[in-house]
Amino acid sequence: MLAEAAANRDVRAQNPEARMQQGWKSRLKRELKLITAHVARNLTHKTVNSYNWNWTAKYLDEVVAELVASLEVSLDAAGFVSTPTLSANDVAVAYAKEHGAELLKSISGKTKENVARLVAETLDKGDTLDVLAKKLRADFVFSPGRAEMIARTETAFAQTKGSLASYESLGHEGKEWLTAGDDRVDSGGSGPCIAAEAQGAIALDKAFVNGRDGPPAHPRCRCVLLPVTRLKKPKKKSLVRRTIERDDAGRILSITEEEHDA
Repeated sequence: MLAEAAANRDVRAQNPEARMQQGWKSRLKRELKLITAHVARNLTHKTVNSYNWNWTAKYLDEVVAELVASLEVSLDAAGFVSTPTLSANDVAVAYAKEHGAELLKSISGKTKENVARLVAETLDKGDTLDVLAKKLRADFVFSPGRAEMIARTETAFAQTKGSLASYESLGHEGKEWLTAGDDRVDSGGSGPCIAAEAQGAIALDKAFVNGRDGPPAHPRCRCVLLPVTRLKKPKKKSLVRRTIERDDAGRILSITEEEHDA
């Protein structure tokens, strides 16, 4: 048992996604316990709003550390070239601090919505606190499945961020979106991933047709971003200068055309 626990710790240390998943399992478990205790003390329609939903204050340091680890792995894998004024860690920390706060706000907001719905249902139906506690434990927002989904999605975001920063540092001009290309990808051709893939190569600083800078386009997205060293230059438009030679009677003797750049 102790050996297994130690092995799991080693995996989390080496695998940022596993570390992030474990972190979110722990945070959601803590929040479930605290919220359940909170509603048990005074169950009213105002109970949810009186709970401390400031997850940024509670968990930002933890989440930033996990995001930094994930992005540094991505930067290293994509070959990021550090400069005296910008290191891989600088890029990772700046991203993690900004994105971590947004992430916590989004996840706590969704959690609050679900808890409020379950509390309202309990009050409207006249159910007991035990029934509410069971519903909270069974709700997806507190589940290991949600922790896994968050970790996988955030790892994909970090991979794209790291890839873009690395492509720029390496002098690449563009990027391409690549789907997994199997039956699990939307076969209708109208999905955001397929639309982006069909677009082909675009400039690094441009968004794809789905509005994203790169994968993921949705939770558990399996797409990847590829570098494009040189973008094809658009063909220059040309103008045709036409010269018509006529005789004294106005009859056309010859027509010559000469192309030149617009």
